[in-house]
This record gives sequence, structure tokens and C-alpha cells, in this order.
Amino acid sequence: LEKDLFVRINKLDYIFVSSDISKKYFLKKFQKYQLYQNPKLYNTGYLKLDHLINFIKRKKRKKNKFKTILLAPGYFYAYKKYNMMTEIENIIRMFVKKKEFKILFRPHPLDLTRKGNFNLVKKLNNKFRNFKNFIFDNKISYNDSFIQSDILITDLSSTAYTYSFSTLKPVLFFSKCEKDLKKQSFFKTNYFNDRKKIGALSGKVKLLPYFVKIFISNKFQFQKKIKNLRKRRIQNLYISKRKTIETINKII
Repeated sequence: LEKDLFVRINKLDYIFVSSDISKKYFLKKFQKYQLYQNPKLYNTGYLKLDHLINFIKRKKRKKNKFKTILLAPGYFYAYKKYNMMTEIENIIRMFVKKKEFKILFRPHPLDLTRKGNFNLVKKLNNKFRNFKNFIFDNKISYNDSFIQSDILITDLSSTAYTYSFSTLKPVLFFSKCEKDLKKQSFFKTNYFNDRKKIGALSGKVKLLPYFVKIFISNKFQFQKKIKNLRKRRIQNLYISKRKTIETINKII
């Protein structure tokens, strides 16, 4: 399937990517499948990230006495051995019983459909909706959830870096099978290597509040770490729109 995808991609004339990492990824795949009539690759910056950063700067956060946790797991039917599907109810229950926290539960978009674990999402919403500090977020846009939250808890979702790089807020990765995860080939990717640079990881539900409190009390240190990583990983930050337009004009 991957080879077929890149055979089709190879028919393009130009590809605009969001970072040097993405550029290297495409080049590596073209080489792997011996596709030598490659499209020209340009790193024009991360348009989506620039848009999010600008949106967050314009919006003011509502005053709230609670420390707000955005709980945004990955797709429940992907990597079931490693995701938080089996523990999600326990995680929500633990936090809603602690009066100092508010939980924003935002399921993966696929889990809001029959393609995902819709029944589990429905069950969780029905079970906790009467708690005043539980909010079920099924809006298309995650912008408001990003703004209103203090930290993110996730498992294997790419939202982790979108969230952290746009808000400079930390991410707590729930990893229940870390030892087995380390044996997988995909574990060598930047997604896993960078986790502790934007937050921390824990495989025990009962330890999650402990890490949340550490994040909140050390938020400025985390901001600095996240900003440093973002600088290394993302080029053309804040100017991606201009860079994209300039590159198009050069091509035409």
C-alpha cells in the first residue's frame, strides 16, 4: 500500500512540506522504492501551526478556577496494545472525583463515527456527563480546547505536538506497555524520541495527577523546553504563508 501511494505521489511536480524532517522522509521513501523521477520538494513551513499560533494569540482564555486537562486519545482501534482505550474510563473517573481538575474529553474524530469505537465514546459521555467538571468535546475544531486547557494527556496521537508547539503547554503521554513499545521499529522516530522534551510519560493511572501537578507548578520551564524543540524541528515558523506564496511565484 505504501509503495502504491508513493508511486502516485511521484507523478506530482512539486511537494511543499512543513519541515526538513518531512523532506527527508519523502526522499527516503522515493529512494526505497527506486522512484527516481521525483517531484521537487520545498520546505515552505507549517501553515497549520502558524494559523493555530496566531489564533491562540488573538483569543483570550476564559477565567476558570479549575486546572483543565485536555484528554485527547488517539484512534481507539489503532495500536490497541499501546493506546489508552482499556484505561480511559479509569482515567476520567479519577480526575472527575478530584475537585481541583476539569476534564475536557475530546475523542479522536474516527471514534465519533461507526468506523471507530463509537459505543465506548457514547458510554463514557453518558457515564460522566452529570459531573460538573467533565466536558465532552465533539466540536470539529480543537482550537478552543487548546486555549482553555492547561495540559494535554494522550497516548499515540499526533495531536501531542500540534498542541505543544502551538500552545507551549506540556503533554503527558500515557504509555501502558513502554517496554514492548521500545521493541517496535517505529519507536525510533522523532515522535517517541521527543516525548520527554515536551512533557513526560507514565504507564500508571494513579500517577497521572502527580505529573499534572508537576507540569502546572513548572509551566515556565516546560515552555522553554518546548520552544527550544520547536525551533529545532520547525523551520520558517511564523512566515510559512509568505514562504509558500514566494515559492509558488518562483515556480510559475
